[in-house]
Amino acid sequence: MKKKITPRQFGAETYFEIKGACRELVRAAGGAVHCASMTRTNQNRLSEAISPQFIERFMKVDQVADLEAECGDPIVTRHLAAMAGYDLTPRATATTQKAVLTEFAEMVSAVGAVEQNFALSFAEGKLDAGHAAQLAEAGERALKELHDLIATAKAAASGSGKLRVAQ
Repeated sequence: MKKKITPRQFGAETYFEIKGACRELVRAAGGAVHCASMTRTNQNRLSEAISPQFIERFMKVDQVADLEAECGDPIVTRHLAAMAGYDLTPRATATTQKAVLTEFAEMVSAVGAVEQNFALSFAEGKLDAGHAAQLAEAGERALKELHDLIATAKAAASGSGKLRVAQ
């Protein structure tokens, strides 16, 4: 039996939608049993917090944070941001170590290709002014990429960059 909600900032429908986002979060984070085991609640209270039958009971903000971290998706936070008229988007500066290592591998490969092309052209005696200019330009691009990568690594080492250094 549904209980009438106490007067609050929003209508009952809005609170039902919040509960829906919380239910979606619990499903995404592994279900009620798993979620209760990793938050400071038991399965019954968690079930009540996401059930439309218990309109006055909600998940606590630290539980939402724990579960969003568990599933890697800010489901409830995104819903609340939308309610307030905001779009929740990931930070553009968040760079993973894998992305930086991939960038480094691509840069090393590009430098190797420039060196190989130059060496073959020089050895075959086919290095004309136009080809030399193309090689110089490719070398400059590779060097700029290397400088950018070095700057990223230095910023990470100082703690001010977009890459986090493993502890």
